[in-house]
Amino acid sequence: MNFLNLHTVIESERCILKVAKLKHAEEMCDLISDKITTFMPWNKCKDISEQKDFILYQRTETERGNMYWSSLFLKDWKMIWIFWVPRIFHKTKTLELWYWLWEEYWWNWYIHEILECFKAYIYTYTDTENIIIKVSMLNKASCKVAQKAGFHLDWVLRKDDYVKWKFEDVAYFSFTKEDFKESRAKKK
Repeated sequence: MNFLNLHTVIESERCILKVAKLKHAEEMCDLISDKITTFMPWNKCKDISEQKDFILYQRTETERGNMYWSSLFLKDWKMIWIFWVPRIFHKTKTLELWYWLWEEYWWNWYIHEILECFKAYIYTYTDTENIIIKVSMLNKASCKVAQKAGFHLDWVLRKDDYVKWKFEDVAYFSFTKEDFKESRAKKK
C-alpha cells in the first residue's frame, strides 16, 4: 500500500502537517499537558532526551512504513498538534488515525481543516480504501470533530481500551474512498 513518508507535507489554508524533527523536542515537551495526556495512551516524556528518543522512534517507524507520526504546525511553524497513524492494515488498505490538539487551540477548527486536506491527500495519492478514527467516548470533543469531518460512527465497543489504569468505551468512525468521491461530487 502506498502511503505517507518522512518527506510528505500536507498543507491547509492555515496549517502544515509534517513529520517532526529533533529540533522540535523541547517544544513538543512543553506543549503536552496533563489535560492532553488524559486521552493519550502514554504519559508525557520526562525530559528532552526522552522526547528526542521518541521522535527518533517515530521517524524510524514512519520511514519503515509501519506507521505515520507527524505534527501540525501553524504557518509560522508553531507546533499545535500530534497526528498519528499507529496502524496500517495493508491487506484491507485501511489506516487508523489518532490526533491530539494542544488545549489552547481546541476551538479553532484546525483539526477539521487538516482532516479535510489529509483525506484529499490520502484518496488522491495513495490506494487507501478506508480511514478509521478510534476515540474514547469520554472525549466528546474528538467525537464531534470526527463527525464534523464527515466520518461515520460505525460502532461503540464497551471497555475496548485500557488507558491510565481504567477501561474505556471506544467509538469507531470511518471514512471510505466512496465517501470521499461522494463528498467531492456534492461540491461540484
